[in-house]
Amino acid sequence: MARIMVVEDEPITAADLEQKLSALGHEVVAWSDSGEEAIAQARDLSLDLVLMDIRLRGAMSGIEAARQLRRQSEVPVVFLTAFADQETVDRACLAEPYGYLLKPFSERAIATAVQVALTRAAADHARIERERWVSAGLRSAGEALVAVDQTGAIRFMNEHAEALLDVKAEDVRGMDARTIVRFVEEEGAGDATHPLEAALREGRVTSAARSLQGRGGTAVNVSYSAAPVLSSAGNARAGAVLVFREQLPSQGLDRLSAVNALSMRLSHEINNPLTYNLGALELALREIDQVRARSALEGADASTAEREAQLLRIERLLRDAEEGATRIAGVVRELTSFSLSERDLVALDPVEVLGLAIGMSGVGADDRVRFVRHVDPAPLVRGNRWQLSRVVAYALQNVADALDPQSGVPGLLELRVYADERGWACIRALARGRTGPPSSRDAEKSRGQDVMRPTSVGLAVAQHVVESHGGELELSETAEGRAIELRLPPISHKTARDLAGAAAAPRRADVLVVDDEPMIGRILGIMLQSHYEVTAVHSAEHALALLERGDAFDVILCDLAMPGMTGEELHERLSAGRPEVAARFIFMTGGPTSPRAARFVEAMADRCIEKPFSLDELLPLLAARVRARDAAAGRT
Repeated sequence: MARIMVVEDEPITAADLEQKLSALGHEVVAWSDSGEEAIAQARDLSLDLVLMDIRLRGAMSGIEAARQLRRQSEVPVVFLTAFADQETVDRACLAEPYGYLLKPFSERAIATAVQVALTRAAADHARIERERWVSAGLRSAGEALVAVDQTGAIRFMNEHAEALLDVKAEDVRGMDARTIVRFVEEEGAGDATHPLEAALREGRVTSAARSLQGRGGTAVNVSYSAAPVLSSAGNARAGAVLVFREQLPSQGLDRLSAVNALSMRLSHEINNPLTYNLGALELALREIDQVRARSALEGADASTAEREAQLLRIERLLRDAEEGATRIAGVVRELTSFSLSERDLVALDPVEVLGLAIGMSGVGADDRVRFVRHVDPAPLVRGNRWQLSRVVAYALQNVADALDPQSGVPGLLELRVYADERGWACIRALARGRTGPPSSRDAEKSRGQDVMRPTSVGLAVAQHVVESHGGELELSETAEGRAIELRLPPISHKTARDLAGAAAAPRRADVLVVDDEPMIGRILGIMLQSHYEVTAVHSAEHALALLERGDAFDVILCDLAMPGMTGEELHERLSAGRPEVAARFIFMTGGPTSPRAARFVEAMADRCIEKPFSLDELLPLLAARVRARDAAAGRT
């Protein structure tokens, strides 16, 4: 049911409209016979649609009233008129109406016009909201950004681009971007094609470093990337986007940070499925709109075959959208699995990392691969056990992909752990001998290629993780086969002892686990049983009863979001009466569920751990609380 205003200066016509709209299930919330009165009434009403006569009594026409209503509240308008001459239609179109009804009109015509107008208005509202979000994101982007249409005319420019080019967006909107974003021609610079030209005419994505004619005509060194923007159907170029950033004298494209490289790769991986995801959804919604419009017409009953064909088209489009969403979810899941914090770093034996990686990768789970291992003395390294194991698992998958599955005999995967000439720990995987057909991208000792599974984000993330550990990751294609080698710097025996000590509590302390999920309590009990005495309860109320009874726990490991009393509320109760007990809390969180919870997590950042977490993350936090408890009690 829609809330509708009727603006009509003929009372009989207005009454007839109200009767027909009510019969269709809509509500006429206001009636006016002049444009001025309609605008005044609309300020205090929540309207879904206005049916507006073009010719009204008074000085203001229906066309002018519609313009002002759109500016005031963006409410959609359908025009009513007894005149269908070209001049009237042309003037009415300037107000961007959502429909046009000729008098006299039937209930069927009204039903169709209202349904189409409401459907189109809902789609326009969703599109406008998306555009506002995108525009806000583009304006706040850290790089200068210029977006153009298919002719090269500027459609959008953010503040960073305005500052770098010394122009105002409103002054250059609609102008050819190639006359505003001008690159300095340099002798011997190679391809001097404007990057927007390459994107618009050739559909090429280009990235490079060049000199830009910037503020006051001075040359500014920038790194840039330009890419075409495809239409919703994906078969035509609707425009292009140019992103560029000023380089400091010491910067160069070959020295972009790992985070920047990862961001560009991530944008590519997400934007591709997102493009056909949104396109498929838009087409499916259009099909649904057509079904609704037909249903609103009396007697326009499509055949069963036509309806089935249309439903099949909608199903296929939604399946495409589902595939796109699944790919995006996979990329995000892959990224979150590589989060790194200082608490994760422990002393590791490279042999342990390799063993975990073999299990993660699934390589060797069938008869396709046979392992040969060579383990030589290698130093301990400092790192995150799960991240480094995942990197090596990617390496194993990559190398195993080079083996030829058609030969019928197991492939040979040679694994080696050793120390190189610098004393660094090395893990090397080589698919020896029988490999599949060479890739067109094969290159000896090429670094950073898109060969990792399951997405090309994989290698970029793996490189970032390895660099975060101070190490090196190298892919090579040689006469022997495909190899990947991970090299990590060693740590001293003293550092290894310090890392182990950081996770070890000074004594076997008592830990109270508070979580409404019984499974979490049981798992934590198993994880901590070799270090602590663990008591698990499943509500904050139960925990409060134990603590107020006087039960002494050295650490309270408490979930934040629980039914009834939350972890934050439990902490507040104890802070008021027993602050020394409140100081022993460590909070587990799956993510803040409210602004208040977000502020609490931020305030307790040094005593919070995000689910899911590993034992390596949890033990240092517990040990720190036990030490603080012992210090407060005067124990050493």
